[in-house]
Parts: sequence; C-alpha cells; structure tokens
Amino acid sequence: MWRSALLVLFLSLLAAAPAHAGMDEVRASLSRKDYAAAVAELRPLAEAGNAEAESELGFLTFGGLGVSRDPEAAVQWLRRAVDQGFAPAQASLGALLVAGNGVAKDESEGVRLLKASADQGNAEAMFSLGHCAESGSGLPRSMVEAARWYRMSAEKGNAASQNALGLLLWKGGAGVPVDRTQAVGWFEKAALRGLAAAQYNLGKAYEVGAGVPQNLADAYFWLSLASAQAPPGVKWSAERDAVAARLTPQQLGQTQQKAALFHPLPAGAAAHGGASHATGFFVNADGTLLTNAHAVAGCSAVTLSGSIGKDVPAKVLVRDEVNDLALLRTGGKAPAVASFRGDPGIRPGDGVVVVGFPLSGVLSGGPIVTEGSVSALAGVKGDLRTLQITAPLQQGNSGGPLLDMSGNVVGIVSAKLNALAVAAATGDVPQNVNFAIKASLARNLLEANAMPYTLAQSKDDGKPADIAERARSFIVSVECKR
Repeated sequence: MWRSALLVLFLSLLAAAPAHAGMDEVRASLSRKDYAAAVAELRPLAEAGNAEAESELGFLTFGGLGVSRDPEAAVQWLRRAVDQGFAPAQASLGALLVAGNGVAKDESEGVRLLKASADQGNAEAMFSLGHCAESGSGLPRSMVEAARWYRMSAEKGNAASQNALGLLLWKGGAGVPVDRTQAVGWFEKAALRGLAAAQYNLGKAYEVGAGVPQNLADAYFWLSLASAQAPPGVKWSAERDAVAARLTPQQLGQTQQKAALFHPLPAGAAAHGGASHATGFFVNADGTLLTNAHAVAGCSAVTLSGSIGKDVPAKVLVRDEVNDLALLRTGGKAPAVASFRGDPGIRPGDGVVVVGFPLSGVLSGGPIVTEGSVSALAGVKGDLRTLQITAPLQQGNSGGPLLDMSGNVVGIVSAKLNALAVAAATGDVPQNVNFAIKASLARNLLEANAMPYTLAQSKDDGKPADIAERARSFIVSVECKR
C-alpha cells in the first residue's frame, strides 16, 4: 500500500514543486517527459546547491527516470535538499523513511520530516501523514486523524487526498460518519484533476446511484476515463463495458464524444479555488478581447498579462456557453488588434499557426508558436461549429487565435481530443486531432453585441515567424482566479 502511495506522492511532487531560478529548461523537459534531458539539466544545478534541483534529481533517481535507479544516491540528494529546509524533499524523504523504501526504516524520523513539511503548507506531506494515521505507520492508527490530515491536504487541491477522504467518508466507521454525498463531491474534485482511482470511484457511484442520482451515461464516462489509465492488471475496462451494454447507441456515442474531449484541470488549478490560465486576443481598439467561455467560468477575478503589462484587470462582458466563446474588456486601449479573414474562407489542407500561452508556469513565460494545417471543416460527429486542425495544443492554448498564413483569424482554439479516452473507447490512439471554433461564430457574437472588428484579405503566403511576431502584440495570457 505504501508503494502506491509513494508513487502518487512522487508524481505530485514533480508537478507541484515551486519554480526556482534556472529551472525553466528542466520544467520544459519534464513536461515533455524527456527525463534524460531533465537529469542532465538538473545535475549542475544540484551540484551548485539548488535545493529544488537536488530534490527533483532525487525524485528522478529514485524512480529510475532518465537515469539508472539508485535509491541510495536518491536519498543522498534528498537529504541535501532537506538540510536546506526544502518542503517537497522533506515530504518525499519522510515518506521513504516511514515505508523503509530505499532507506533504513525510521518511522519516527519520517513522521518528523513530514510534519516539518506540512508546517510549511505542503499538501503532499499532509497526504502522507493521513496515510500514516490510516495505516498506523509512525502514528497511532486513527481514521479520525487520517480524515483530518486528508481534509487539510484535499482543501489545498491534492487529488490523492481528495480521493482518500472520499473513501473514508464512503465507508465510514471508527469515528468517521458515513456521508456518501460528500464523498462523491471529493471524488469529483479528484476526478476532474485526472486521478484514475477517483474517476473509477465516481463512475461506480453513478452506476449504483449512491451519494448521487443514478446516471449510467455519467458512470460510463468516468469509468471510460479511468480505464484509459488503469494500473497494470486492473480490469476496470470490464466494468466500463458492462455499463456500456446498458446504454443506447445514441447515449454511448454522445458519452464517448464527451470523454474524448475531456481534459483534467492543470496542475495548480483547483475545481473550486486556485487559478487557471488560457489565452485571449484583442479584436478592437477599445480593449475588447475574445477567449473561451470555459476559460472564464466561475472566476472571482480575471487578469491579463502580455503586451499590455502584467496582471491587468479585465471584466467578463458576455459568455456564450453553447459556442464556448466569451468577450472581455480592459479599462484601457488595446496595443494592437487581430483581423478576421474575409473571403475566400479557409480550406482543408491550408496551413495555420497557433500562438498562445500553454502550460503556464512550466514552459517559457512568453508566447509559444506551433504550426499545422486544417484537417476538416467540421469537428467531432460532424460539428459544423468547429474546424479540425493538426497544430499541437496544450493546456493554456484555449481561447487563443487560430491564424491563417496571412496572420488573419480563422478560428478560436478550443480543445484537443483526449487520446487516452479515445483509445479506451475505440482501441485506436488519435494523433494531432485538435479543434478551433470557427471565426464566423466569433464575428456573430461581436455583431450581436455591437462590437466593431476588422476584416482583411488573405494571400496565405506569410512566414510563421512573421505571423507569430505580429500576434505577440495582440494576444494575452488570461488568468482566472477562483
């Protein structure tokens, strides 16, 4: 049990550790899962005494990612970071000491390090302390104490703790009252973050109608997502298929489409609380900009960063949830505006460029440029509102402009297919299947709200570098604070 808990802890620590100077290239390598490059980049930083580099090098060395697995060397790197009071390293080494995994077992010292990390607000350490209390490892066995630690961690957005707390509330006992409605709420929070175990638990809750009204389509949706990530030897697919047999062909097709477009909340963004990032672009000189409706849903505040400065407040004027479009406005003038493509329209095979701010906090802070082409003039199930494109997309590209080879807007970046979900449903892994909302729908929204915009003719003979250079003046990073 501790081995699986440690795996969850290590993966979360890789995603959650704060960025320190000199770590941008490392984080870009980690986001690509190029662990060998990350190790090469980390080593000189760690040898120079960078605590985060020491800690992450320890994580990778312990797991054998990008380097030969060497628990003894991993522990040495972790101890160097612990000596500097680095909370993620305290959490990791504490968990190893409690489990006796790769180091002599010392539950007392392990719990001490975990508490030191938790005192700094580290959610992963709180999760491990909850596990200690639940299993009686290093702490007196107490479900009440376990629930307390899990809740503290869960409220910070830790998916493993959200799922663990949900399980305690689902089963109840030993001083913890049964509350399946609340349990389902925690399962959902973790499931939205992409945790497979929570997706499975949520799917089963919908299947049996406990803690939530029975809904077989939702059961299939979550079981399908869970099955795509099932650990080796776990047969969640059989339970998914059993639910599928109880759906009509129409229900099954609609739910598979929904699963294909699912994307977990990015690391650092919470289902309730925290912040998420997207891209937007100015469409008129008055400071009106376009982005996705889902990017600014439930925000307590929206701020923009880019060519207009940093953390500039913006107001949400209109949200069109049907077409996933939103209009925002700042208090000042736009530094530059995008132009929409006039006739003739874009064609399948035409080249396109995406410029946006993907993976905020992981990749470079500036705009990222990707190229591709239009694959089809309709999306999933022939959806005529969208274009299918091959340009690679990541979290944070949503809401950005899809530009033709003259630099004019032909769409608003919206979504990419969830390859794992499609593979689970069809047995095939899609490649470069992404979507953008057609620019005609954005123009309709602007016209319906009496917002001016510019049309321009396209010759489709521009260079991507020149297109991206111009786009940098009218795109912004959109931060939604919840």
